[in-house]
Amino acid sequence: MNGYDFFDLCDELGLMVWEEFGINHPIEPLDPEMFLENARDRFRVRRIHPCVVIWCTANERGPREPILSAMPKLAAELDGSRPYLQHSTLKPFAEGDGPYSTHGPTYYAQLARGWRTEVGSPAVPPIESMKRIMPHEKLWPINETWATFDWVNAGETAFWCGRTEKAIAAFGEPVSIEDFCRKAQMVSMETFKAIYEAWNDKMWNNCSGVMIWMSNPCWPSLLFNTYDYYLEPTAAYFGCRKACEPIHVQWSMASNEVKAVNATLKDLTGLTADARLYNLDGSERLRNSAKLDCPANSAHKCFDLFDVETERDAAVERGLSSVYFIKLELKDSKGRLLSDNFYWQGKAPGVYQDLSGMDRVKVTGTAECAQDGDACRAEVAIDNPNKGLAVMTRLKLLDEASGLLVAPIMYSDNYFSLVPGESKAVTVEFSAKSVSGNRVSVWVEGWNVEPAKLNQLQIKRPATASN
Repeated sequence: MNGYDFFDLCDELGLMVWEEFGINHPIEPLDPEMFLENARDRFRVRRIHPCVVIWCTANERGPREPILSAMPKLAAELDGSRPYLQHSTLKPFAEGDGPYSTHGPTYYAQLARGWRTEVGSPAVPPIESMKRIMPHEKLWPINETWATFDWVNAGETAFWCGRTEKAIAAFGEPVSIEDFCRKAQMVSMETFKAIYEAWNDKMWNNCSGVMIWMSNPCWPSLLFNTYDYYLEPTAAYFGCRKACEPIHVQWSMASNEVKAVNATLKDLTGLTADARLYNLDGSERLRNSAKLDCPANSAHKCFDLFDVETERDAAVERGLSSVYFIKLELKDSKGRLLSDNFYWQGKAPGVYQDLSGMDRVKVTGTAECAQDGDACRAEVAIDNPNKGLAVMTRLKLLDEASGLLVAPIMYSDNYFSLVPGESKAVTVEFSAKSVSGNRVSVWVEGWNVEPAKLNQLQIKRPATASN
């Protein structure tokens, strides 16, 4: 895909592009005149694309003269229809950047304001990628080799990685690399979903946008993996994807409000929002629901999850386990599911150790694959027939010839949770060229889900052209 294809595709899909001209901090081009000629060409070529919503010369700081004076003049002369920024954190248009360490959901609720150009959290890759990144003998415990792959400042008082270690330990001190990666996915799901939902919660109420740093590392890294170096999407990716649904239902730990978020241009009427609370053993403890309309391009309060006066009704409080679960659903006037959501919450905020004591469950499922040339599309159906919940259920496709995960790959959903009796359909798309042999196995696992092989898919390898 060349650059023009990218912008055409963003136009078609309605994806906004922040067009930055490549200066970073004090690093200036060796030939400013050539830079400005290039910038002139970029303005001319890309101004025709509606996906471009802003011009920005530099990342975080800069530029210097003559670029400092020349760039705003070029932007006005050659376009004039979009905002122009000298650098990405310039106020008042932007609200600054960071932090890049791990925080709880209430922190992001307080942070949410205006347009924040960068915020992030160390997102650890899954265990399969971790084993490809580092030598086996260096995987555990955390050691100096981790720093080679960006895990720096580790320890109790550390800033980036140390905060992440503490967040992981809130689920219980990890005892192995597998346990560390499993708990890290819990942290990533909660953190990245909380970032976007914090801005959703105040949509157009002094909240206009947020961008994360970053989508993926360009080398094998232990940090910022919404999808990792090997192209495997992590729980951070699916946390972002869930929160950014065009029609979305969410709960705020900070305000106690359940809201419907309608990021489309169509008014939604006759909706039903439903919330259920579950204990660790899967028993339902509370249900709340409301009818509502949600205007286009807005976030609308459905109800308070708990009693407004007492924060939590005393009878419900006595019946809740130390960690409990919140299941939300938003349905249209015909009862069709528009959005669902899932949270875990501790009576003591951020204390999740008792999740480790959940009963293990076995989920059932089927997987069938259709192939059209090189394009493979697997339809996977997952059922939770248990009395307990299946938390952070993960699907993965294994290339049996290489023993590696199939990549690149697109899941319609993953790292999802199923309440008792719930079912879910997931679509998985990949290329036959990405498979070494002709067999792919579909596996399911999760926080408390017993690993199981659902099916073995037969893949037709594309014919190799002969010389």
